[in-house]
Amino acid sequence: MKELYKKYKNYVLVGALAVALVFGYFYIFGGEEGPLLSSDTREEQTEVGQELLRLLLQIRSLELDDSIFSRPAFNQLQDFSQELVAEPVGRTNPFAPLGVDPVTPEEPEASEGE
Repeated sequence: MKELYKKYKNYVLVGALAVALVFGYFYIFGGEEGPLLSSDTREEQTEVGQELLRLLLQIRSLELDDSIFSRPAFNQLQDFSQELVAEPVGRTNPFAPLGVDPVTPEEPEASEGE
C-alpha cells in the first residue's frame, strides 16, 4: 500500500490542488449575476434626456449683450491673422515604393490677387 501511495502521491496532490483552484475560482468570481435585460437603463436614459432638454432650454433663453463690440477696448484690438499659402501636393500614393508611380505634384492655383 505504501508503494502505491508513493507512486501516485504527486498525481493525487495535483488533482486535489486543481479541484481546490476550481472551487476557489467559482467562490471568488462566480457571484450572482444580474439579469441580462433590465429596465433601469431605460429610466436612466429618460433622466439623461430630460436633463439634456433642460440644459438646451436654458441655453436658448440666454441673451447676449452686443454692447461689448462698441467698447473702445474692443475697437483697439488688432488682427494678427496670416494668410495661408497653398503648398504643392505630394505623391498620389505616399505608401507606394519610390519609383513605382510618377511623381507629378499638382501646382497650387494662383490666386486672383497675384
